Amino acid sequence: MYSLKEYEDKVLDALKPLLRENGGYLKALKGYAGELASEEALTKFFVNQFPSVLVKVSSAEYEYADQECTRETVMVDLLIVSQSYRDQSEARGGDKGAYTILKDGMGKLKEKTFGLSIRPLKPVRAWELYSTPQVVFWAA
Repeated sequence: MYSLKEYEDKVLDALKPLLRENGGYLKALKGYAGELASEEALTKFFVNQFPSVLVKVSSAEYEYADQECTRETVMVDLLIVSQSYRDQSEARGGDKGAYTILKDGMGKLKEKTFGLSIRPLKPVRAWELYSTPQVVFWAA
């Protein structure tokens, strides 16, 4: 078995090409550290950080087949935030909108094993967390 930190780090590494400094469009990509816990934390982090992806391991389940074999199912969430000064439809569907980030992120992760002895990653679901007239928060 791998540590939950190893899974998070592998996902972050896979998404690094989407960072602006690597030729992509994301301003921030990091492990989740409570940025969505309060309006103050949210404002502090995201003031100039659009678009961004935060990564966190949200759950792990273990199924023991025998003493030597354990099936581990780990859920890694992408917390996506996008903004448009025009309107919410642009924040959702624009070039750097939430839908584009979801598609590009899934493209970097789907069916990958990252060199680990694991089953290939599979997306499970995506949903809107919250939105304002200009800002959209999604999770996957």
